[in-house]
Amino acid sequence: MWAVSVIQPPYRVESTASAAPRFGAIAVARLAEGAEALAPLHDLIEAVPWCAPFVVVTPGSVSPETLHAIWGLPGQPGFVVAARGFRELTPPQIAATIAARPRPTAELLISYVVRRTRSVSLGQTLQQIWSPRAEPGPGHADRTLRYRLRRLGSFGRHDWIRVLRLIEIKTTDPGCTVERLAALAGTEPRTLRSWTQRCLGVPLRVFRERVGWEWVLEGALRTAGLVASDAADAAVPERRA
Repeated sequence: MWAVSVIQPPYRVESTASAAPRFGAIAVARLAEGAEALAPLHDLIEAVPWCAPFVVVTPGSVSPETLHAIWGLPGQPGFVVAARGFRELTPPQIAATIAARPRPTAELLISYVVRRTRSVSLGQTLQQIWSPRAEPGPGHADRTLRYRLRRLGSFGRHDWIRVLRLIEIKTTDPGCTVERLAALAGTEPRTLRSWTQRCLGVPLRVFRERVGWEWVLEGALRTAGLVASDAADAAVPERRA
Protein backbone atom coordinates (compact mmCIF):
# COMPACT_ATOMS: atom_id res chain seq x y z
CA MET A 1 0.00 0.00 0.00
CA TRP A 2 1.33 3.44 -0.94
CA ALA A 3 2.22 6.03 1.71
CA VAL A 4 0.00 8.48 -0.18
CA SER A 5 -2.34 7.67 -3.03
CA VAL A 6 -4.45 9.85 -5.30
CA ILE A 7 -8.00 9.46 -6.57
CA GLN A 8 -8.61 11.61 -9.61
CA PRO A 9 -11.82 12.45 -11.49
CA PRO A 10 -13.96 10.51 -12.34
CA TYR A 11 -13.09 8.81 -9.00
CA ARG A 12 -13.02 5.22 -10.14
CA VAL A 13 -9.46 4.14 -9.37
CA GLU A 14 -6.75 4.87 -6.84
CA SER A 15 -3.13 5.23 -7.90
CA THR A 16 0.26 6.45 -6.75
CA ALA A 17 0.60 10.20 -6.35
CA SER A 18 1.60 11.90 -9.59
CA ALA A 19 3.68 15.04 -9.99
CA ALA A 20 0.66 17.15 -10.93
CA PRO A 21 -2.68 15.67 -9.83
CA ARG A 22 -5.66 16.96 -11.76
CA PHE A 23 -8.02 19.56 -10.38
CA GLY A 24 -10.56 17.80 -8.17
CA ALA A 25 -8.11 15.09 -7.09
CA ILE A 26 -8.16 13.62 -3.58
CA ALA A 27 -4.92 12.79 -1.73
CA VAL A 28 -5.37 9.76 0.53
CA ALA A 29 -3.28 8.48 3.43
CA ARG A 30 -4.05 5.21 5.23
CA LEU A 31 -2.91 5.40 8.81
CA ALA A 32 -2.23 2.15 10.61
CA GLU A 33 0.57 3.39 12.86
CA GLY A 34 1.59 6.63 14.54
CA ALA A 35 0.66 10.12 13.41
CA GLU A 36 4.12 10.60 11.90
CA ALA A 37 2.88 8.52 8.97
CA LEU A 38 0.88 11.61 7.91
CA ALA A 39 4.04 13.49 6.94
CA PRO A 40 3.94 12.41 3.25
CA LEU A 41 0.33 13.57 2.97
CA HIS A 42 1.21 16.90 4.59
CA ASP A 43 4.06 17.38 2.12
CA LEU A 44 1.86 16.55 -0.87
CA ILE A 45 -0.90 18.97 0.17
CA GLU A 46 1.66 21.71 0.69
CA ALA A 47 2.94 21.09 -2.85
CA VAL A 48 -0.45 20.67 -4.56
CA PRO A 49 -3.03 22.35 -2.28
CA TRP A 50 -5.86 21.96 -4.80
CA CYS A 51 -6.03 18.29 -3.77
CA ALA A 52 -8.50 17.53 -0.99
CA PRO A 53 -6.78 15.68 1.90
CA PHE A 54 -8.33 12.46 3.19
CA VAL A 55 -7.19 10.08 5.91
CA VAL A 56 -8.34 6.52 6.52
CA VAL A 57 -7.55 5.21 10.01
CA THR A 58 -8.07 1.88 11.72
CA PRO A 59 -9.76 1.74 15.14
CA GLY A 60 -6.45 0.80 16.73
CA SER A 61 -4.71 3.91 15.41
CA VAL A 62 -7.25 6.40 16.76
CA SER A 63 -5.80 8.51 19.56
CA PRO A 64 -5.81 12.17 20.62
CA GLU A 65 -2.39 12.54 18.99
CA THR A 66 -3.66 11.08 15.73
CA LEU A 67 -6.73 13.31 15.64
CA HIS A 68 -4.61 16.35 16.44
CA ALA A 69 -2.27 15.47 13.58
CA ILE A 70 -5.18 15.01 11.14
CA TRP A 71 -6.68 18.40 11.99
CA GLY A 72 -3.21 19.89 11.73
CA LEU A 73 -3.05 19.02 8.04
CA PRO A 74 -3.36 21.95 5.62
CA GLY A 75 -6.87 22.77 4.46
CA GLN A 76 -9.98 20.81 5.44
CA PRO A 77 -9.07 17.14 5.82
CA GLY A 78 -11.72 14.46 5.73
CA PHE A 79 -11.25 11.17 7.54
CA VAL A 80 -12.99 7.89 8.17
CA VAL A 81 -12.40 5.15 10.72
CA ALA A 82 -12.35 1.93 8.71
CA ALA A 83 -13.70 -0.62 11.16
CA ARG A 84 -13.30 -3.55 8.76
CA GLY A 85 -9.97 -2.54 7.28
CA PHE A 86 -8.58 -0.16 4.69
CA ARG A 87 -10.01 -2.00 1.72
CA GLU A 88 -13.62 -1.42 2.68
CA LEU A 89 -13.56 2.11 1.26
CA THR A 90 -13.82 2.44 -2.51
CA PRO A 91 -12.77 5.52 -4.52
CA PRO A 92 -16.42 6.55 -5.12
CA GLN A 93 -17.11 6.31 -1.38
CA ILE A 94 -14.10 8.47 -0.55
CA ALA A 95 -15.17 11.02 -3.17
CA ALA A 96 -18.67 11.11 -1.69
CA THR A 97 -17.24 11.70 1.78
CA ILE A 98 -15.13 14.61 0.52
CA ALA A 99 -18.16 16.08 -1.24
CA ALA A 100 -20.14 15.90 2.00
CA ARG A 101 -17.68 17.87 4.15
CA PRO A 102 -19.12 20.92 5.92
CA ARG A 103 -19.02 24.20 4.04
CA PRO A 104 -15.61 25.84 4.56
CA THR A 105 -15.54 29.06 6.52
CA ALA A 106 -14.51 32.33 4.91
CA GLU A 107 -11.45 32.27 7.17
CA LEU A 108 -10.39 28.89 5.77
CA LEU A 109 -10.82 30.10 2.20
CA ILE A 110 -8.87 33.28 2.90
CA SER A 111 -6.10 31.26 4.53
CA TYR A 112 -5.83 29.24 1.32
CA VAL A 113 -5.70 32.42 -0.76
CA VAL A 114 -2.98 34.03 1.35
CA ARG A 115 -0.94 30.82 1.41
CA ARG A 116 -1.12 30.53 -2.38
CA THR A 117 -0.63 34.18 -3.33
CA ARG A 118 1.44 35.39 -0.36
CA SER A 119 -0.75 38.49 -0.45
CA VAL A 120 -2.10 39.59 2.91
CA SER A 121 -3.69 42.53 1.11
CA LEU A 122 -5.75 40.18 -1.05
CA GLY A 123 -6.80 38.23 2.03
CA GLN A 124 -7.94 41.41 3.75
CA THR A 125 -9.80 42.52 0.65
CA LEU A 126 -11.62 39.19 0.35
CA GLN A 127 -12.47 39.34 4.04
CA GLN A 128 -14.18 42.63 3.34
CA ILE A 129 -16.02 41.24 0.30
CA TRP A 130 -16.97 37.88 1.80
CA SER A 131 -18.05 39.08 5.23
CA PRO A 132 -21.65 38.05 6.00
CA ARG A 133 -22.37 41.73 6.56
CA ALA A 134 -20.51 42.92 3.48
CA GLU A 135 -22.43 45.49 1.50
CA PRO A 136 -21.33 48.21 -0.90
CA GLY A 137 -19.97 50.97 1.30
CA PRO A 138 -20.18 54.70 0.87
CA GLY A 139 -18.78 56.08 -2.36
CA HIS A 140 -15.22 56.58 -1.14
CA ALA A 141 -15.07 53.10 0.48
CA ASP A 142 -16.37 51.43 -2.67
CA ARG A 143 -13.83 53.33 -4.78
CA THR A 144 -11.05 52.23 -2.44
CA LEU A 145 -12.13 48.61 -2.79
CA ARG A 146 -12.19 48.86 -6.59
CA TYR A 147 -8.74 50.46 -6.58
CA ARG A 148 -7.32 47.68 -4.43
CA LEU A 149 -8.86 44.99 -6.63
CA ARG A 150 -7.36 46.51 -9.77
CA ARG A 151 -3.96 45.85 -8.21
CA LEU A 152 -4.90 42.30 -7.24
CA GLY A 153 -5.61 40.34 -10.40
CA SER A 154 -8.32 40.65 -13.02
CA PHE A 155 -11.39 39.91 -10.85
CA GLY A 156 -13.72 42.57 -9.53
CA ARG A 157 -15.92 42.48 -6.44
CA HIS A 158 -18.78 40.70 -8.19
CA ASP A 159 -16.43 38.03 -9.56
CA TRP A 160 -15.21 37.19 -6.05
CA ILE A 161 -18.78 37.09 -4.77
CA ARG A 162 -19.58 34.60 -7.54
CA VAL A 163 -16.56 32.49 -6.59
CA LEU A 164 -17.83 32.33 -3.01
CA ARG A 165 -21.30 31.36 -4.21
CA LEU A 166 -19.84 28.63 -6.41
CA ILE A 167 -18.01 27.22 -3.39
CA GLU A 168 -21.14 27.46 -1.26
CA ILE A 169 -23.34 25.59 -3.73
CA LYS A 170 -20.58 23.05 -4.31
CA THR A 171 -20.67 22.18 -0.62
CA THR A 172 -24.41 22.47 0.03
CA ASP A 173 -26.11 19.78 -2.04
CA PRO A 174 -23.61 17.50 -3.83
CA GLY A 175 -24.95 15.80 -6.92
CA CYS A 176 -28.07 17.91 -7.32
CA THR A 177 -29.50 19.00 -10.66
CA VAL A 178 -28.39 22.04 -12.63
CA GLU A 179 -31.68 23.73 -11.82
CA ARG A 180 -31.20 23.09 -8.10
CA LEU A 181 -27.61 24.40 -8.23
CA ALA A 182 -28.77 27.56 -9.97
CA ALA A 183 -31.54 28.06 -7.41
CA LEU A 184 -29.03 27.67 -4.56
CA ALA A 185 -26.87 30.33 -6.22
CA GLY A 186 -29.84 32.65 -6.58
CA THR A 187 -29.72 32.65 -10.36
CA GLU A 188 -30.75 30.56 -13.36
CA PRO A 189 -28.83 27.81 -15.22
CA ARG A 190 -27.63 29.94 -18.13
CA THR A 191 -26.10 32.50 -15.78
CA LEU A 192 -24.57 29.78 -13.62
CA ARG A 193 -22.87 28.36 -16.71
CA SER A 194 -21.39 31.76 -17.45
CA TRP A 195 -20.08 31.99 -13.88
CA THR A 196 -18.15 28.71 -14.03
CA GLN A 197 -16.71 29.65 -17.41
CA ARG A 198 -15.71 33.18 -16.45
CA CYS A 199 -14.53 32.54 -12.90
CA LEU A 200 -13.02 29.05 -13.21
CA GLY A 201 -12.43 28.55 -16.92
CA VAL A 202 -14.48 25.34 -16.97
CA PRO A 203 -17.94 24.39 -18.23
CA LEU A 204 -20.69 23.70 -15.72
CA ARG A 205 -20.45 19.97 -16.48
CA VAL A 206 -16.88 19.86 -15.16
CA PHE A 207 -17.84 21.95 -12.13
CA ARG A 208 -20.56 19.44 -11.26
CA GLU A 209 -18.41 16.34 -11.83
CA ARG A 210 -15.51 17.29 -9.56
CA VAL A 211 -15.69 17.16 -5.79
CA GLY A 212 -14.20 19.51 -3.24
CA TRP A 213 -13.86 23.26 -2.96
CA GLU A 214 -10.06 23.42 -3.11
CA TRP A 215 -9.85 23.14 -6.88
CA VAL A 216 -12.62 25.74 -7.28
CA LEU A 217 -10.65 28.33 -5.34
CA GLU A 218 -7.40 27.38 -7.06
CA GLY A 219 -9.08 27.68 -10.45
CA ALA A 220 -10.37 31.14 -9.54
CA LEU A 221 -6.92 32.30 -8.46
CA ARG A 222 -5.41 31.10 -11.71
CA THR A 223 -8.16 32.54 -13.87
CA ALA A 224 -7.71 35.88 -12.10
CA GLY A 225 -4.00 35.77 -12.89
CA LEU A 226 -2.93 35.51 -9.25
CA VAL A 227 -1.28 32.08 -9.35
CA ALA A 228 0.86 30.73 -12.15
CA SER A 229 -0.51 27.78 -14.10
CA ASP A 230 1.32 24.48 -14.33
CA ALA A 231 0.91 20.98 -15.72
CA ALA A 232 -2.29 20.43 -13.75
CA ASP A 233 -4.03 22.80 -16.13
CA ALA A 234 -3.95 20.10 -18.79
CA ALA A 235 -7.10 18.87 -17.06
CA VAL A 236 -8.76 22.29 -17.08
CA PRO A 237 -10.18 23.69 -20.32
CA GLU A 238 -8.93 27.08 -21.47
CA ARG A 239 -11.01 30.05 -20.52
CA ARG A 240 -13.08 31.22 -23.45
CA ALA A 241 -12.82 34.77 -24.68
